[in-house]
Amino acid sequence: MSPDGTRFATAGANRTVKVWDVATGAELMTLTGHSAPVVALAFSPSGTALASGGEDDAVVVWDLGTRSGTTLTGHTGPVQAVAFTREDELVTGANDARIIRWSLSVADAENRICAEAYPRSEACGTTRPDS
Repeated sequence: MSPDGTRFATAGANRTVKVWDVATGAELMTLTGHSAPVVALAFSPSGTALASGGEDDAVVVWDLGTRSGTTLTGHTGPVQAVAFTREDELVTGANDARIIRWSLSVADAENRICAEAYPRSEACGTTRPDS
């Protein structure tokens, strides 16, 4: 559910994410970018972004205004949980027994987003704009 309560998101085995209007039940958009079922979703605090996690080991952060996504790679197992802790920070958990805290506002020249991984290991994943 979006923070303002006007939209909700669904995902599943068809590898898509759908955003719906709560009042009318109308589908607002379909987002494609995962290569396996999507099992976790979270709206950002402002409701302008949506994160999805999938069995393809990827996290996609969707800009709902442009409908474009950026894929975050760093997990080596299906992503089971995604949660925004603030607008520019995302925490993800996967079947690889790792929790990654992504700082979405800090990217270096090689288009990498810095993160902290628990248990401690390589601390940056790569990003790939999807559209």
